Amino acid sequence: MKLGIALCSRFLLTAPALLAKDPPSYDRAVLLSMDSSKCGTAENDGKSVAGELLVTDSSHKKTQEVLCQEYVLQGDHIADRIRPKDDQHPVLLPVGQAIQFRIHKDKL
Repeated sequence: MKLGIALCSRFLLTAPALLAKDPPSYDRAVLLSMDSSKCGTAENDGKSVAGELLVTDSSHKKTQEVLCQEYVLQGDHIADRIRPKDDQHPVLLPVGQAIQFRIHKDKL
């Protein structure tokens, strides 16, 4: 009986350790530089309220080039250009400093 309780308690104590996942491994790299690169265009329609009401054909469209931040990442096994995921609120990364990263499901 005591042996059964001892084996059961030992199994209950070691089972979570056996099922735990390994922590993700990170690679090291250096951000060499930050550049602005063209990532699209924004169009501003030239229509006004008066033009809409009077049905005038003033199709003046203003196009503006949109620039996005692009970083050069240099690691031991990788050299790549990366862009922030959120273009509206990009996070500034420390250029020239060492960083840790990992690639998981095609995302950095």
